Amino acid sequence: MSGSMHQYGSDEDSKAPYTIVKVFFGTNRKPLDSPTNNIEFGTERQSKLTLGEAWVTIPRDHRMGKMESPHWYKLEFSEDIAKDVVLARAVLFTKKDFVNRINNALDRTSTKEALVFIHGYNVNFPDAIKETGQLTYDLGFHGVALAYSWPSQGKLIEHWAYTADENNAQWSASHLEEFLKILATNLKAERIHLVAHSMGNRVMLEALKNLKDKGLYDDIIMAAPDIDADFFKADCIPYVVGTNVQVTLYASSNDKAMKIAKTLNGHYLRAGEAGESIVVYPGMDSVDASLVDTDLVGHSYVAENRSVISDIFPIVHNRAKASERNLRPEGAEANRYWVIPQ
Repeated sequence: MSGSMHQYGSDEDSKAPYTIVKVFFGTNRKPLDSPTNNIEFGTERQSKLTLGEAWVTIPRDHRMGKMESPHWYKLEFSEDIAKDVVLARAVLFTKKDFVNRINNALDRTSTKEALVFIHGYNVNFPDAIKETGQLTYDLGFHGVALAYSWPSQGKLIEHWAYTADENNAQWSASHLEEFLKILATNLKAERIHLVAHSMGNRVMLEALKNLKDKGLYDDIIMAAPDIDADFFKADCIPYVVGTNVQVTLYASSNDKAMKIAKTLNGHYLRAGEAGESIVVYPGMDSVDASLVDTDLVGHSYVAENRSVISDIFPIVHNRAKASERNLRPEGAEANRYWVIPQ
């Protein structure tokens, strides 16, 4: 499941200690004034959609599920393109050029597919793009990678930053809707996959609710959704299930970010929590990822855990349902959910 096919450079580039993954992006972040020619985005929002393309470098010795980066305790204070996942460059395009470049890229692929990743809170623009590149590479996805980056504050879960992210997530739904319309109506893609993480699910689900057309996308993967579970079940999922769309929920009982979010939202269950309270809905595969090894926070398992990435792999490549993957069924058939084993 390596992403070794993602070599977009020349023959000379193949000798480099890294592989380049192109990530097309849309964002409603406000651009920063930069002393260099590099395009940079901050945490402030703007009322228009910006489109572009970025290059993410993946080191040749990259390990699946790991975002290689400098470590201060190793006296590493800057990124090393030979060892770290790096956002190498970003350029902006008009809508017409954006669509043309993606379609040209699709023409060079064997699958004619596109994968769109929407990040969660506590994520800045560079990390959003790098995470998209890394996940695409780890999934061995040979189609076109796209990211949508909404103006998260990129801070740890502090009350002010969390509230700001909630407001920005809600405000960004119309911009993501515009982005998805561009993709659905202009791309030559035969399949489009949507993957959202954490609070990014709020942005995605609100946009999909407004789009109303369930036939635009082939599969929707929701990882650790930071959404009130009752609201998620009553006012979100009905708008995405059905019409041959494969919908998958990943949740965990060991997600400390979900526990904090639950406290900040009146102690109501979040859709990203698992166990006996995991959300189950007809037409959606609910997957409990509580047994997988994670970092101390246990929130970013969608891109940082081999077992979860390995479970997403057959969804993206083969539209495999939960019953067809290496998962353990739990509960009666009416309330069936699936567990990723240790």
